[in-house]
Amino acid sequence: MIIDSHTHMDTGNGLGIGIENSNPKELAEFRNMIREKKLGVLANASCVSEFEAFETIEGAFISFGIHPWNTHEFCKSGKGENPLLLDEQDWVKCIREKLEGVKEYFRGAHAVGEIGMDSVWCSCNLMLQRELFIQQLEIAQSLRRPVVLHTKGQEKAIAEILLNYSLKKLVHWYSCEQYLELFLEQDCYFTVGPNYQTSNAVKKVISTVPLDRLLVETDGISAVEWASEKKIRVAEIPDVLKGSVRAIAEAKGIAPEIAERRIEENFYRFLGI
Repeated sequence: MIIDSHTHMDTGNGLGIGIENSNPKELAEFRNMIREKKLGVLANASCVSEFEAFETIEGAFISFGIHPWNTHEFCKSGKGENPLLLDEQDWVKCIREKLEGVKEYFRGAHAVGEIGMDSVWCSCNLMLQRELFIQQLEIAQSLRRPVVLHTKGQEKAIAEILLNYSLKKLVHWYSCEQYLELFLEQDCYFTVGPNYQTSNAVKKVISTVPLDRLLVETDGISAVEWASEKKIRVAEIPDVLKGSVRAIAEAKGIAPEIAERRIEENFYRFLGI
């Protein structure tokens, strides 16, 4: 079975963050495809309402974590309050208390993520991002959950932080042409993003990462549309993923059906299933 190892199942706001703007028809199409075993998914929930929506989809695997893009909002200690005006002791305590409030969702998920740091597409304070990231790694470690990582612009810093944690680690859509070896040394898994034909960084992931640590992903319909510069329907998602599988098969010198089977094995091994 073809498996989308990291997707937001496009919830309607262009980023896949916040189920409040969800597209019921699209979610229903995903639900049917997953139920019919035409697609496997690790669906990322970045808030409680997303987790609860994905939980209703039979056969879906769920990752739960506070995305670095949501850092400022999540770290507010009160309505309208800027966390950067608080001293360090206060905002560290605030993050810890808020994470404790959603601990049951971390516990109910198959993986913790996506979590990490981002200095490219995000203006959230990096000090807060780092603290939120580390505290979620601590939760993953305590629950023995694998983690899904967002590393944009902070690849080196994240690789160094990860050295302190004995976790299964999935680096999603690695798009940096540096520091790949820092993650390879930690035996990380990697997803191949949908821009495998145009991104030198993604091509390097395909050629360099061992086959038993490779997975494929879409990152949601919006991400595929961004990468392909065209509209995508839910029904096309398996074919998008199979394109990534074919690219991996060609690079590794094996048949696509063998690559697909190996990638499926990698997925279940990563989740510990």
